[in-house]
Amino acid sequence: DKLASDEGLVGWIHGAVPRYKQFLFTYRKEDSNDPMAFFKAEQFSLSGTTSEVWASLSGLKRHDKVRLKGKVLGNRSPIKHLMITSIDIVKKYDKPSENPYSFDATKLAGVTSFNVFGQVHAVVSSEDAGYAVVLERDNFMMPVAVMTQHEDLAKKLYKGDIVSVDIKVVTGKDGRPPHFMTDGDKPNALKIVDPLVNCHGVNRTVEGHLVKFDKSPAINTDVYAVRIVDGNGIARNMTLFPGVSAEDPIFGEIFMAVKAKAEAAWNSSTELASVVRNYNEKKSIKVTVRGMINVVSTEQANAQVYIMSADDVDFK
Repeated sequence: DKLASDEGLVGWIHGAVPRYKQFLFTYRKEDSNDPMAFFKAEQFSLSGTTSEVWASLSGLKRHDKVRLKGKVLGNRSPIKHLMITSIDIVKKYDKPSENPYSFDATKLAGVTSFNVFGQVHAVVSSEDAGYAVVLERDNFMMPVAVMTQHEDLAKKLYKGDIVSVDIKVVTGKDGRPPHFMTDGDKPNALKIVDPLVNCHGVNRTVEGHLVKFDKSPAINTDVYAVRIVDGNGIARNMTLFPGVSAEDPIFGEIFMAVKAKAEAAWNSSTELASVVRNYNEKKSIKVTVRGMINVVSTEQANAQVYIMSADDVDFK
């Protein structure tokens, strides 16, 4: 109704990659009486109805606040699509990042099937359209429709799981990008290689390098994490987080002490930060953190390392 009205549908750009024709929009629940409304959100894939709209989409950046008009596309996709007739920018994000998307999507021309070894970025589901998995490999995001015979395994996936997926390519029409689905001819087309949830509740020492998520419309303060890269070049981020309840008086004390320590290491480093989609990294800052790994939700943004004191983390 809002898309068809003068009011329009207001939300934020989650991601915009013109070279892949990938544009994702976040709509958050609008209820001033619900303190958790911010966290109740849905993502929509955007398509333009005119060349002017496509040009407007190509100029957008993550966290731009926009007003959309158009309609919901009834294409029975687990990832709902919006057909956009007009876009108005409500507020530009003041710290947009430039991301080096290196994958050449033209390599998929003529390809009908292939295997991808990568990481789960998101899992989505629809009552009438089933499941889809968004895979991440080398900065290329691949929305993959899950065939019915693979749904039981898709339901168990966590963001951050490392998987191997046999994929069929659906050739795009009218200039739309290629679409992907799990290979229905292979019973084991979807395989979990390294489930992130196996780390949950494990006390261990985690080593990697420092990454920083800047304050934005999605988070209310700078957040630091340790990034661990495996032998296949696949990386996971684990947020540095207090290991006590948010209601505990020392929660804020631990959080601010860890943040201050990480910030000091970040600012004292002479390395120029590198952009990795929605965060920055400094590979020269080595992180060693001791604590318990926390993975409680399939939709958790990142795993967390629960720590009890700023003394539990070292930066070199």
